[in-house]
Amino acid sequence: SSADPNAKYFAGGKGTADDPYLINTAEQLKAISTNETTLKASYKLGADITLTGEWTPIGSSNEEEIGIFVGDSTVYDKKFFSGSLDGNNKTISGLTINKSGENYVGMFRATKAATFKNIKFSGAKVDGLNNVGVLVGFIRAEDSNKVLIVDNCSVSFFMYWM
Repeated sequence: SSADPNAKYFAGGKGTADDPYLINTAEQLKAISTNETTLKASYKLGADITLTGEWTPIGSSNEEEIGIFVGDSTVYDKKFFSGSLDGNNKTISGLTINKSGENYVGMFRATKAATFKNIKFSGAKVDGLNNVGVLVGFIRAEDSNKVLIVDNCSVSFFMYWM
């Protein structure tokens, strides 16, 4: 079998449910946005992560790119996060997003059938226009069996500007 071309972005793992990619740094967390394959993979935090500076939401650069107003299209779905992230009871600190003129703002801009568990956020400051959240800005709900699963996630000290 050929080597996993995405493995170089992470601290270990294969991106599967049984062997998720391991994330220990802010750079590795950002790498979830690398391509279609990484947006569908499984991840696990291996350390607390402190973010500095402005965070670019994972999955897309803007709302037009995720096709929210365009209708169903697999072209746009490629920009959605549809994998899983197990926070492993680690903390992500200092998430800062200042996009007061944009819709669908969060650590992940848009998700489709994603799973998040055991994630702690501390000191998050998120600003957006509509559909703003610390974790997710937009949830595509096409499959009623698995829309979004959030289990044991928490936010301490969240600031929202208007």
